[in-house]
Amino acid sequence: MKNTPSNNKQQNNSAKFTFFYLISLISLTFIVLSVGNIIFQIINKHVVDIIHTYSGTYSASSLKFAIASLIIATPIYYLSVNQINKNLSKGKLAIDNGARRWLTYLILFVSSVVAIGWLIAILYSFLDGDLTIKFTLKTITALGLASIVASYYFFDIKREKIKSKHSNTIKYYFYATLAFIIITFVSGLFFVESPKQTRQRKLDNLTLEKFNRITNAINNFYTDNDRLPNNLQELTKDIEYLTNIDVRNAENSEIIEYKILEEKKYAICATFHLSNIEINSSNYNYFEKEWQHKAGYKCFSRKTKDLLVIPSIREREEIREVSLP
Repeated sequence: MKNTPSNNKQQNNSAKFTFFYLISLISLTFIVLSVGNIIFQIINKHVVDIIHTYSGTYSASSLKFAIASLIIATPIYYLSVNQINKNLSKGKLAIDNGARRWLTYLILFVSSVVAIGWLIAILYSFLDGDLTIKFTLKTITALGLASIVASYYFFDIKREKIKSKHSNTIKYYFYATLAFIIITFVSGLFFVESPKQTRQRKLDNLTLEKFNRITNAINNFYTDNDRLPNNLQELTKDIEYLTNIDVRNAENSEIIEYKILEEKKYAICATFHLSNIEINSSNYNYFEKEWQHKAGYKCFSRKTKDLLVIPSIREREEIREVSLP
């Protein structure tokens, strides 16, 4: 059978609409996951569970990724869906087109998988001791998002006549879902730090990591020399794993302030951009717990710890020889 102009045009249209459906599927997946994640993080922020120290706690990085996903995926989804509906109303895409039906059911399938995965994770957390109110709120969120997606695409696959791309039902879905996404997006912005604050917190955490390395090095130095180092430059010369960069401020490259207070007691000081005392987050790491501080200048006093020193083979041989009668 020869390829006629009408057949070629139909094949080109099928390829074009397949693209629109697939790009709408991908962007819709990002939107649903992002909206759900923002709501979940808001729930985690307000409903704090002291038992779950990592799973189910507020995550600033997850919230930021969800907000970024919404900014990119939302316009792509609505533009692609608008193109599909516009071509349906003009008759360029047949309502009983096989590819359209298959791709619509594919969208419903992927949405169902996402909803099932969410519900399994939520139920597992509940059985693992999560709070009932968290379980309830997250279940309502997952079922609500799944219902919105399913109701629209079941309507879309079953509608028989397309009067225009601005039919009332489509218009209601368009404005209602867009308003819901915008409200969720704006709500997430109230809980996320600005890029400037995020950079400042990372700089503060970098300082805390250096404090931790310096403390370990001072403990080793005291074990070897039975005294505290006079300054951090002496510490870097004696301790191999501590470099000159480890004892310098990340912003201005100045030597971190170090003071000897007593024979075994010392202090290390720095100026911090933000407070880390009231943080409820899965990103709340060991350094922040060990080195709690408010914004501004802060000195931490520490005492050296006695380290368990294991004698070398040669030292053990010398000890054995001395102990022999």
